[in-house]
Amino acid sequence: MAEALTNQAYEYLYRKIVSCEYLPGQELNEKQLLEETSFGRTPLREALLMLQAENLIDIFPRKGMRITPFTEKSIDDLYQTRKLIEPTVCRKYISMYSKSRLLEYLKQFEKAAAGPDYDEFQIDTSFHSYLVDITGNEILINLYQSVMIQLNIADDYFKAAEQARESQKQRDDMEKESYSLKHDLVTMQMKLENLERKLQEAEQKQKQAEEELLKIKAVQTASAASAHGNNQNFFSGNNGHR
Repeated sequence: MAEALTNQAYEYLYRKIVSCEYLPGQELNEKQLLEETSFGRTPLREALLMLQAENLIDIFPRKGMRITPFTEKSIDDLYQTRKLIEPTVCRKYISMYSKSRLLEYLKQFEKAAAGPDYDEFQIDTSFHSYLVDITGNEILINLYQSVMIQLNIADDYFKAAEQARESQKQRDDMEKESYSLKHDLVTMQMKLENLERKLQEAEQKQKQAEEELLKIKAVQTASAASAHGNNQNFFSGNNGHR
């Protein structure tokens, strides 16, 4: 029962790590892990020690633990180790590889290309493990598996980081575009307000001019009427003298 719980705890944490749900360099807290899972303290600790042996977790006694981070040197060391192992093993054991098995892996890779990343990770790990498992050398097999797991995690992690950077760049570009659009809208609004003000001023001046014109016409009309009345009086007076 205890061993089964340890294996379950290991599988749970392992999946979290290889899927990058727990990111390289991320600190882990035993209390938080106990609350997150239901495996119990002892199975959890044993699983953590197993992951530490695989270089997936760093444990610092009385300080804490973290997912093993990647550095430029650690990545280079992993690739150098892989380059030392794979070509040597493949050249020595090439006659022992099953052609049908290799073709089956090829089919699986083609199917996984359109499937979840974790499936592709499993197939990739299984394929490369098969290349080295043929040796029957347990020390070499365990070393190689550890190297491949870490390389696959690093690959997924840096892909995700690149995607995050690209997403951030797109957000930044959108913000710049949005700012530019807002600036253009504000500028346009100010121009419209200025134009409206000028139109109002022009309308006011036109109204004043029309009012002045009406006043002038009224004065002219009054003057004309007055002149006409005077002429009537003049002619009436002349008729009386006759």
